[in-house]
Amino acid sequence: MSVDLKELGIGPLRIRQSATGARLIEVPGSTSGEKADALAARLKEALAEEVEVFRPEKKAELRISGLSDAVSSERLAIAVAKEGGCSIGQVLVRNIRAVQRGPGSAHIELPAAAAKKLLQAGSIAVGWTKASVHLLQARPRHCYRCLGLGHVASACPGGTDRSTLCYGCGQSGHKAAGCSAAAHCAVCADAGRPADHVMGGIACKPPSTRGKFPPQTPLGGNRVMAADAEIAE
Repeated sequence: MSVDLKELGIGPLRIRQSATGARLIEVPGSTSGEKADALAARLKEALAEEVEVFRPEKKAELRISGLSDAVSSERLAIAVAKEGGCSIGQVLVRNIRAVQRGPGSAHIELPAAAAKKLLQAGSIAVGWTKASVHLLQARPRHCYRCLGLGHVASACPGGTDRSTLCYGCGQSGHKAAGCSAAAHCAVCADAGRPADHVMGGIACKPPSTRGKFPPQTPLGGNRVMAADAEIAE
């Protein structure tokens, strides 16, 4: 089964390797979102037994503040999905931080289109309270294996595996949530840079390292991503 681009109303494509090593097929143009959806669906039909086809979705991170201490992650996700017009499964509530004698806050990840709706509203009703919505600055590409920057875990060039370390003190055996030790960044320390901060924080500035892929693996291997112009930027 072949894929006819003209039938889908798609012109020339841009093809390159993504950060994860997959073949990234970009559909250019202002209406590329719907066309990329159509292309992904057609590729899945044509290449179902040969490759995995993905349709990446641009994400955004928001800070929701002014939350009641009675709000759970599930309840917040439901409210965000309803206001943003997306599914609950597309909303990731990273954590809810309670402040003594004050309102709590949470960081959430959701589709960019849904985030735009929440930002335009400026606030969201969660239970009996109205919480404010703020956009968080996009974070650089982060490896969850070595905790370095510039690549992802699947393309980690091989450095030290720090995936079990506490983000606060840089030691193993516990999580940052319950850590009371002095801040120490193992990534910056190994790079010979100031390390008196938490890993991944604002002060964390380790050197950026490009990802590495096996030389014998052809571009994309058995993974293909059909992306719109906004995603591929």
